[in-house]
Amino acid sequence: ARRGVDCAGFAPDASLYVLRVFTSKQASATDWFLEAFNHALHRRVHLINLAVGGPDYRDTPFVDKVSQLAAAGITIVSGAGNSGPGWGSLMNPADDAAVLGVAGLDK
Repeated sequence: ARRGVDCAGFAPDASLYVLRVFTSKQASATDWFLEAFNHALHRRVHLINLAVGGPDYRDTPFVDKVSQLAAAGITIVSGAGNSGPGWGSLMNPADDAAVLGVAGLDK
């Protein structure tokens, strides 16, 4: 926006919740994600953007909670990772059918 001109933006009535699930040394734990997801459910958010991903699709509590969020009508967006393209290269949770996976190309 130009100086002196008000610009409400695309979503002037939106609320943002930033929930930290990593330490400054990039360490995290499943229960930290679960706590953040429960907070999102409690706040009745509409969208969760996860800029994380990993190969551990067997993390049952995490995967189950993502399913619960989607069933509650929350849109979940997650990075697809940097391993593709190719079958099986999507990272969790972007590999979940209920999650909108996003990726970029370098070509």
